[in-house]
Amino acid sequence: MKIKFQNQIFNVESRIENEHLISILNDEKISFPVKQIDENTFSIFNSNQKEFIYFYKNKNHIFAFHNGEHFKFEEIDEESNFELESKNENQEKIFPPMPGNIVKILVSSGDEVAENTPLIIVEAMKMETTLYSSLKGKVTSVNVSEKEQVDTDKVLIVIEK
Repeated sequence: MKIKFQNQIFNVESRIENEHLISILNDEKISFPVKQIDENTFSIFNSNQKEFIYFYKNKNHIFAFHNGEHFKFEEIDEESNFELESKNENQEKIFPPMPGNIVKILVSSGDEVAENTPLIIVEAMKMETTLYSSLKGKVTSVNVSEKEQVDTDKVLIVIEK
């Protein structure tokens, strides 16, 4: 499958085989010992350290939570790869990774933000997640308020280059 992360497209294949996560990322093979805890949670052993990774899929987006960090991936449909090139790369819409509550809004409309600027903190399943910008630009709208309950289709913040 093709995955988009930070405006780059990767060819990714992953499978669990004999208690190992085997991933091929752009023809490079990576393998880690892994134990599946539940449908979306895995413990991975990296350099003899046990680490937990939580995955959540919503439509064509895959969200990963690891060591307090949040990562957002977009699954690219092979047929719509051409469409990707014509998408508006000058705008980013921030969505919550799962239904939850807005804990804190870290930016205001009109603020200039750099890439990887913390924007908003969302609480879901008793876990707080900070969402970050993936592009440099200006916050054009903040569509939520603190303590508001949100679903995954709610646009929280819009940033434009």
